[in-house]
Amino acid sequence: MFHHIAAIARHTIRETHHGRLPWIAIGLVLLCVLMAEFIGNTALTDAEQIKAGIVGFALRWLGALLLAVFVIASQVRESEDRIIELFFSLPIRREHYFLGKLLGYLALAAYLALLAGLAAALYAPPAVALAWALGHLLELALVAGFALLVAISIGNITAATCAVAGFYMLARGIGALQLMATGPFYDADSLADRFLAAAVDYVALIVPHFDRYAPVDWLVRGEVRAVTDIPLGGSLPQAAVYLLLLCAAGLVDLRRKQL
Repeated sequence: MFHHIAAIARHTIRETHHGRLPWIAIGLVLLCVLMAEFIGNTALTDAEQIKAGIVGFALRWLGALLLAVFVIASQVRESEDRIIELFFSLPIRREHYFLGKLLGYLALAAYLALLAGLAAALYAPPAVALAWALGHLLELALVAGFALLVAISIGNITAATCAVAGFYMLARGIGALQLMATGPFYDADSLADRFLAAAVDYVALIVPHFDRYAPVDWLVRGEVRAVTDIPLGGSLPQAAVYLLLLCAAGLVDLRRKQL
């Protein structure tokens, strides 16, 4: 069992090297750092905080985008080239295939989070950069799991990418949506306002709160104030539950597919 999962994970990691993905990630990180240096050096005050904010914001989006596109493109290509059928013609269970692919993509997520953490350490204390990188890793792990699920379920690059983009933007903005739904213009006597606030709260129960995983303001202010802000304190249990749910959904969908 475990050697099958490990073999598929190694195959997935080798695929990232064939696609030059590690070098692309390094190039994007260097580009973000150069952009932050350029913009920060034009600022009159708070140059370091501006640089930290730019690096943190850009690397979170680029990391999620790069990972999602790679996972979806890889899975769709394997399906179209009948590589999945080749795997299943061997004595490999579908569960082993799914877990092996997920493990390989999680290794890529760890690599991207490491690069982002090293870049963040240029502008924030090492402990803060480490906490931010851990939160970013949890975020990328869920992006990888969801991308793998929709790639297997939908089988179309465009539709799957749109689904992941919608999921990521909703998870990133759910906290802001809750604040806007109950903001200064909220009228408790209005049925429409109450319905909207309740709807947003229900959505918030079923999506992860990426806005709490790796906030850019950690890097900007150079500290993590609350214990619940630390990824291992608040976000890790939530990320673990969501990843298990994504694994369960992916395994069910893969088992029902006729290959």
